[in-house]
Amino acid sequence: MWQLFGTFWPALGMVLVFSVALFWKRIRWYALFFGPLIVLVPCFRFADSWGANGNLLFMVLYLGLMAGLTFYYPVLTIVGAIVFYRRSRARQGK
Repeated sequence: MWQLFGTFWPALGMVLVFSVALFWKRIRWYALFFGPLIVLVPCFRFADSWGANGNLLFMVLYLGLMAGLTFYYPVLTIVGAIVFYRRSRARQGK
């Protein structure tokens, strides 16, 4: 059972992260920043057992997650800086 759950964890975890960010606007930035890191912790911890015995689907999803996050965090940082800048200017009335 855990092997099957672990196989799809990278994809399910990211769906969960974006769902939380979409529906709970109050914690959106926390979910977008810390959510993928929380998803990666079980992947790092259990990659040897979930990826054992030729479970290539987990490895493909895991590789896709790792490759996607190399582009995700720089884009998130740039968008976050733009949003922060615009909100700070709007508060100052400029």
